[in-house]
Amino acid sequence: MATWTYRAVNSEGGVTQGRMEAANLLDLESRIKQMGLELIQGKLAHSQRGVFSRWQRRVKRRELIDFCFHMSQLVRAGVPVLDALEDLAASAEQTHMREVVTTVVESIRGGQTLSTALAEHPLVFDDVFIALIRSGEQSGKLDEIFARLLEALRWQDELAAQIKRAVLYPSFVGLVVMGVFAFMMIYLVPQLAGFLRNMAGKLPPQTELLLTISGLMVNHWGWLLAALASLVMLVIIVLNMQGEMRRRIDRLKLRLPLVGPVLQKIILARFAGLFAMLYASGITVLRALEICAGAAGNRVVQDGIELARQHIAEGKNITESFTLTQVFPSMVLRMLRVGEQSGELDQALDNVAYYYNREVQDAVSKLQTLIEPVLTVILGALMGWLIFAVLGPLYDVMSKIR
Repeated sequence: MATWTYRAVNSEGGVTQGRMEAANLLDLESRIKQMGLELIQGKLAHSQRGVFSRWQRRVKRRELIDFCFHMSQLVRAGVPVLDALEDLAASAEQTHMREVVTTVVESIRGGQTLSTALAEHPLVFDDVFIALIRSGEQSGKLDEIFARLLEALRWQDELAAQIKRAVLYPSFVGLVVMGVFAFMMIYLVPQLAGFLRNMAGKLPPQTELLLTISGLMVNHWGWLLAALASLVMLVIIVLNMQGEMRRRIDRLKLRLPLVGPVLQKIILARFAGLFAMLYASGITVLRALEICAGAAGNRVVQDGIELARQHIAEGKNITESFTLTQVFPSMVLRMLRVGEQSGELDQALDNVAYYYNREVQDAVSKLQTLIEPVLTVILGALMGWLIFAVLGPLYDVMSKIR
């Protein structure tokens, strides 16, 4: 499906324009006619090309939460899916999500199922979302599926908000420190440089280092900015590499001090929650693991899930298969064993997700309380070095005069 911009005329002669997804121009014209309009002009939207346009066409998590809440309430109340979607499209704000819902409505009117219509928007609805909706259609429990998706999206939103709060303070302090440092190096230190050299003669090493750094920032700021931009681009390119390099980077992330254990717990909590939700919805273990592997977010964990899936397909039980991967901790393996033995695998996985969710919250809180004094110490050390490098030679001169 491609995104088209169109101009159309209604029965009263009024001209309207907008964006719509369609397979081709004929499909676009058919969709426009179903809306009671006559197509005047239609052309491919250029903004759909490229990495940045793909990012722009994504929707916010809050919009997905509102979508699931709306659908779960109306479907539970007995409202047909098509009517619920039409109501959502009519009441939603003019955003990309409204365009998506409008397109889904037209696809369903054209004979498609809800899951098929949603699958035409992979940047909005991922494989987990589509698989669960398809399962809900087959089981007739679409309201329960929307409720589960709502709960999962809310958990992700709360976790993201907590991590943002933990990162906000150190980011702000870091910017302040960098701003103060740049101001002193570019404005204050150059004014003191001549005075220090004339009065103190031979300067101590820390003062010479200070003046050298200041000179580089004043005289070669363009090269420094270019080097910084190149470093940022290099980091982005390395982080987006695929294959063996991506696997090494993801393994390194899990081994980072302080951050690595938190990242591992986030990945395990998300995996257990998704696996439990998919399995409880009637999706087979092999298909559920295939979806979980794609949503793992870490190549090392993804390889472990795929290897476990391969062992299960060969006839091994779930616990043995995950044990052979040597990726998952003993906590996960014990709960898998309990779930297999009791026949309540989804409940055991929910317990794993709950456990790691609490662990993530505690770990993020501890990191937040640890970061504040560490940044204070760094800021104090930096300011102390600057003061010592400037005032040290002056103190020596004053001592000699006495």
